[in-house]
Amino acid sequence: MDMPKANILYVDDEAHNLISFKAAFRRDYNIYTANNAEEGMKILQDSPIEIIITDQKMPGTTGVEFLEQIVELYPHTIRMILTGFSDIEAIIQAINSGGIYRYITKPWDENELKMTFSGAYKLYLAEENNRLLFQQLQEKVYQQEHIIEERTKDIHQQKHFLELQNQLISRKNKDLLDSIKYAKRIQEAILPSEMFMKALLPESFVYYAPKDIVSGDFYWLEKQEDDVLLAVVDCTGHGVPGAFMSILGYNLLNESMRLNSPGLILNAVNKGLYKALHNKEEEKYIKDGMEISLLKINLKSNLLEFAGANTRLYIVRNNDFIEIEGDKEPLGAFYGNVEKFYSNISFQLEKGDMIYAFTDGYVDQFGGKDNKKFLSKRFKDMLLNNYNKPMPEQHKTMERTIIDWRGDNDQVDDILVFGLRV
Repeated sequence: MDMPKANILYVDDEAHNLISFKAAFRRDYNIYTANNAEEGMKILQDSPIEIIITDQKMPGTTGVEFLEQIVELYPHTIRMILTGFSDIEAIIQAINSGGIYRYITKPWDENELKMTFSGAYKLYLAEENNRLLFQQLQEKVYQQEHIIEERTKDIHQQKHFLELQNQLISRKNKDLLDSIKYAKRIQEAILPSEMFMKALLPESFVYYAPKDIVSGDFYWLEKQEDDVLLAVVDCTGHGVPGAFMSILGYNLLNESMRLNSPGLILNAVNKGLYKALHNKEEEKYIKDGMEISLLKINLKSNLLEFAGANTRLYIVRNNDFIEIEGDKEPLGAFYGNVEKFYSNISFQLEKGDMIYAFTDGYVDQFGGKDNKKFLSKRFKDMLLNNYNKPMPEQHKTMERTIIDWRGDNDQVDDILVFGLRV
């Protein structure tokens, strides 16, 4: 099914620029034009606009000031700004306060701008879909909270009707399980498809084993030109609470990826968590958060950039084990200090290197003859013994090893291990 045409608003005080812009793009998009910020605001009030592009230097309200005005009113609209190279301070201000998706230098190139619009519109549609999925998940969980409340009332009021009570509980438990399974389908929709993952990283595998039907662990994968961005994330809790946090984390990563630096992205996600979870009655402490490994790999130079929030990264090269430590503090878990700055670590990869990013569910699993945790030493030994094997075989060994170790014990946490060979 073809996507509908995007609605694009172009604001510029020079009439010939408006005419040229409309002539260039009207076949592919629905073009709205305005010659000042006031006209642009009226069009936004009257028409659904997905993308706004505005000239920076205009009489009266500048492009940056216009974008600042509309951020709260139209937070989901993709915003861009036209600027000259001399406007660097305006560019920085627009990024910080206007939330721009991209700045375009003058004079603009028609083909390049078409590609930019295409990418921006796809991002807009993806975020709209994510917001819808998140809303559906919220509605389902809220429905179940109501069901549980009703079930509790029934238990207290009808204790003497034991058979009827058991039938009611059984039926409502089935409804709850069905809804959680539906939530699982929603959560799986945010994970990268196997086809997308293999297209970007053909020599890779992911071992993903949620403790419950839905998971607090998730992985995220995106491409920016020659760079691949990969995140392995462990959210507070598991089950439905963890699933809520995973969708929040996924959306924050999508919103912050334009910063193009793992350390800066983690800083932005951390601020986003504070904004989403901050409770005014508990100003100084919030315990919900995320542990995350974020990698950026340049596919041409094999340069790795890494930022970690209470995580580490393992690299195996020629039977040698290389460990890269992230910062000790997780995202979130605020103790009266919102501003945190996560380190951006660079490392030159070599062909054949095997990289492992993981959450703590694997090493924390109880089992074995003494019913102890698997721990990092056994995990490292397993990786060293198998790193040179094909991806499917590594995946199978990893799964078989932890299942054998667990034995009759319950799984204690969500498990996620991402492996890739350079």
